[in-house]
Amino acid sequence: MINSYKKDLVKNLDKHNKDAPFINYDMNGFKRDVKRYVKATEQKRLISIIRSVSKSGMSRIIDIHEMKKSSYNGNHYIRNFENMFNVLGYKYLPGQRGYRINGVGMDMNYHTHYSVIYNMAHLDMIRGKNRIGNLAQMPPVII
Repeated sequence: MINSYKKDLVKNLDKHNKDAPFINYDMNGFKRDVKRYVKATEQKRLISIIRSVSKSGMSRIIDIHEMKKSSYNGNHYIRNFENMFNVLGYKYLPGQRGYRINGVGMDMNYHTHYSVIYNMAHLDMIRGKNRIGNLAQMPPVII
């Protein structure tokens, strides 16, 4: 099963680099972003921006970022996970500045974060059943 996820990941990395030739995003970059996402989750520094909800309520535009403090001057800044989300199969919509998440009847912010964590676990980038479960239960703060 893990091999299937990793094959899909490699295919998505190739597609991402083909669609954005000016960005050389490789497996090391992806692993760096996964570590950043996990660390931001553990430190409760993830924020989610719900840009819009469709009239029918069946989809929403969500963007997830990390809030980080600069070691240089102490100011805070926001970093995105655009490359990582694209490789995981989410489609960034530049005009709407987020990812379209379809679904109704549940907290889609929670569902998206939960799915991302378990995708990382299936790729064997997060280990430990308790750790995975705990991370999945810490969704981003909605602003």
